[in-house]
Amino acid sequence: MSPLLVSAFVLACTFGATLLAVLAARLLPTGHLTGASKETIHAIMGIMALLAAVVLGLLIYSAKTSFDTKDTEFRHASAKVVLLDRVLAHYGPDAGPARGHLREAVQRKLAALNPKALPADHGSEATFVAIEAIQDEIRGFQPTTDAQRWLKDRALAVSSDIAEARWFLLDDLDSTMPMPFLVVLVFWLALIFFSHGLFAPPNVTVLSLMLFCAVSLSAAIYLMLEMNNSLEGPISISTEPLGRALERLGR
Repeated sequence: MSPLLVSAFVLACTFGATLLAVLAARLLPTGHLTGASKETIHAIMGIMALLAAVVLGLLIYSAKTSFDTKDTEFRHASAKVVLLDRVLAHYGPDAGPARGHLREAVQRKLAALNPKALPADHGSEATFVAIEAIQDEIRGFQPTTDAQRWLKDRALAVSSDIAEARWFLLDDLDSTMPMPFLVVLVFWLALIFFSHGLFAPPNVTVLSLMLFCAVSLSAAIYLMLEMNNSLEGPISISTEPLGRALERLGR
């Protein structure tokens, strides 16, 4: 389910619970909504609201941290690609085929991540397979000088770093929130809105304010899910570093 649909569902549940509470307040006996009942319900819901706020805050923080980590990994992997190309360039003409294969691998990755940036079909070979093939080529180098031996070892080390960069190699890295966890969180929020709706005056001002609060909560959950879904949507990791790296390859 897309983050937008989930946030719309959260909005419907929370504000729907408010409207249901307003209706229930008219049907319940008057004694059920006395001052003592109001104090008790608000005290219990205060604890529930605090718990929900802490959980939602931690989820947003976790999603933002995960998003930043993925972005950093992607930028580092892109920089390593340029570094590997320069090391191979210094090795000499024998590294020409490996440099060409590296450029092809980067083109395939960029086309997979951002078809608009590079819509051409560059083959279906997985990027990690291409990196392993480049490593095999590097291992086959026959250095004749100490400088070439050092460059060969350096190229193998850098290519190993790229091979370990999960963000550069894999597409399916997005975090997913377990659905039962999300259902429980939405239930808490709906219950909180329901409890306040029981005692809220059914006028336009109050209902409008509660609607804005419901929209704010659904927007927070939308942001959290969007940051977890870091490959698509308006909040996604930029492929610009990889595009800039591709422009520098082969120079």
